[in-house]
Amino acid sequence: WGDNTSGQLGVPRRSGIQKVQRVEALWGSSTMQGNHPKIAIAVAAAEQSTAVITAGSTGGLTHVNSVYEWGHGNHVPIRVHFETACNVENGKSANKGNISLVTSSKRVVNPVAIACARYHNAALTSDGMVYTWGFHAETLGRSNNNKSPKQQQRRNPQLVTGLLPENGGGFAVAIAASDQRTAVVCDNGTLFTWGTTDGKNVLGHEGVRWQHLPRQVPEVYRAVNVAVAKEHTVLLIGASFPPIPKTEGTSSLELIAARSAARHVDLFNVIPILITAERTEVCREQG
Repeated sequence: WGDNTSGQLGVPRRSGIQKVQRVEALWGSSTMQGNHPKIAIAVAAAEQSTAVITAGSTGGLTHVNSVYEWGHGNHVPIRVHFETACNVENGKSANKGNISLVTSSKRVVNPVAIACARYHNAALTSDGMVYTWGFHAETLGRSNNNKSPKQQQRRNPQLVTGLLPENGGGFAVAIAASDQRTAVVCDNGTLFTWGTTDGKNVLGHEGVRWQHLPRQVPEVYRAVNVAVAKEHTVLLIGASFPPIPKTEGTSSLELIAARSAARHVDLFNVIPILITAERTEVCREQG
């Protein structure tokens, strides 16, 4: 319900709707996947558009979700087609747990999260990759041939290669977008942002107002989720620290003690523990 001047409600009536109304065009007979009706699992909205992720059919061998969007002058849901060609260096692949980040020439794109902004959209896939499409190169996280912001349109989603692990990124787990910027949280708690803002330091990079490629925000290590508005960002931070990774071979007494202490460290006692550790180090140096 609400304003529908750009078709963002998914109904033909442009004067707007005051009562809740179902988007019948999304569940019509023309949008059935075989004999299985669509089931929406995620939704996002911006000033002039709406996007929905529907669950893939469980009847086949693969379970691939779909993205539909409408708005910007069109009230009919249109399926978004993701490119399957992924031109990554040497067909590299990375593993995350039991999930393989397939970066060969062909791969299946399975979107699991969606974010809408005024002029661009972003999607997160099940294998931790990020796709963007829309206007303005700096909001899409991809380089262009110019050193200054230029209007550039991408109708189909394209992979943000700057977030791939081999390019200094990571396995994306959360995504958010605002008017002219995008933010992504990776599984190791780091935060990446890009885009353009009116104020300084809004992107999280000191003195930077325009950042066309993904860039890690310093001093953010345990982010779990992110939300962005036009000129500010909100992070959900984990209260406990991740475990110290195990090393091969026999552990030293110092590493064993560090692992034991780490099990009792959280967001609320880390400062007192750090103060105690620094005092202990000073006493040892003086002794």
